[in-house]
Amino acid sequence: MRSLSNSVILLIAFLLAVVVGVLVLRFIQQQKAKGVVPGRVVVASQNIKAQDLISAEMVDVQTMPIADVPPNSLGKLDSVVGQIAKVDITRGSVISGKDIVSEGENLIDFLPVNFRAMTISIRQNPGEANLYRLGQKVDVLVTLREAARLRTKTILQNVRILYKNPPKLESDRGAGDVNYTFAVTPEDAEKLALAQREGNIQIVMRSQGDGGTVQTTGTSSDQILGRVQSAIEGLRGTSGEVIYSDTEDAEGPAVEIIRGIEIEIKQFGTPAPDMYMGADVNGESSDSWDEGNYELEGSPDAL
Repeated sequence: MRSLSNSVILLIAFLLAVVVGVLVLRFIQQQKAKGVVPGRVVVASQNIKAQDLISAEMVDVQTMPIADVPPNSLGKLDSVVGQIAKVDITRGSVISGKDIVSEGENLIDFLPVNFRAMTISIRQNPGEANLYRLGQKVDVLVTLREAARLRTKTILQNVRILYKNPPKLESDRGAGDVNYTFAVTPEDAEKLALAQREGNIQIVMRSQGDGGTVQTTGTSSDQILGRVQSAIEGLRGTSGEVIYSDTEDAEGPAVEIIRGIEIEIKQFGTPAPDMYMGADVNGESSDSWDEGNYELEGSPDAL
């Protein structure tokens, strides 16, 4: 009797659960029909300019009645963060698929007025090249030979990448040439053209929220090595050349020998007169040293 009553209780509980489920489902369907059930949408939390790289700080997820959700709107942050804005998006606007650059589209088609699209080739390692994506802003540096030293200078700042080919370098193939297309002004295009011809170009990533510029004077190899320029800088030659110089405490002539980045100063002291006392000059003995008749081996004159 007791087992029968337990079975009846379980059956009643099951039927009640089914009824409740059906009622809840009907209620949700009715609310959807009325547009009451909320839907998730991605909304701009600040003004976003066309061609801006959308970061997590620029957007937020909100809910609204399904009836009010715009067509083609995006409901997940992952579908928006890291994408490029195709048009200006005002704060509070729901972001849809037509507002961002879709895969396969080219940013060159959205080049701003009075700008030029210029492509240059940069040799990079995979670990470096694969960090850069379309829409990111970078600074451009050039390294040039200046007299007997190298000098690096930042020539362009806050430059946007419009195109990149190939988009990714295989890690097992080493360094390769990557073609970057930048949005530049006509004046910056001239700088970039000269830098590409005369020097070695490198790009560096910058904060995507930083739109400012910093004035730099550039850096030379002498500054990196901590070398002080001498007063006879104009006499310095290429690697391996011997440069004559004077030092404060010198007892005699000295030479400066440059081998790559290493500098060696060799001092030549004045020889003792008794080294040459009694030497046979022109078949005769000499009681004194005549400096004018001899060249010391290893002296600057002998070099």
